[in-house]
Amino acid sequence: MSFSRTSRNVSLNGSTLRAECQRRDGSWGSWSEINTNNFLGNIDGNFQWGDANWTLTARNTHFNSPIVTSDLQRRDQSWVSGRTVNLDEHIANIDGQLTYQG
Repeated sequence: MSFSRTSRNVSLNGSTLRAECQRRDGSWGSWSEINTNNFLGNIDGNFQWGDANWTLTARNTHFNSPIVTSDLQRRDQSWVSGRTVNLDEHIANIDGQLTYQG
């Protein structure tokens, strides 16, 4: 998948991943956004692809593309520090558009 190899100026603002994505023809300039809350969740203190709304139970989030690091809340309301997820695992750049691939 690896959107990060063909994207630049990548940022994560809340749950919104934004990047300038390269098109199939090699040109740049296509900006794309995708809401990671639509397919990434938190299950008892662990990031979970195919779930939703991870940001509702996350704090102290840091982004170093393509890695998100966050403290995630568990079911018992305690917090687990420094959980990570690699967005390249399921997000691709398809001809200039960030796309979730489950």
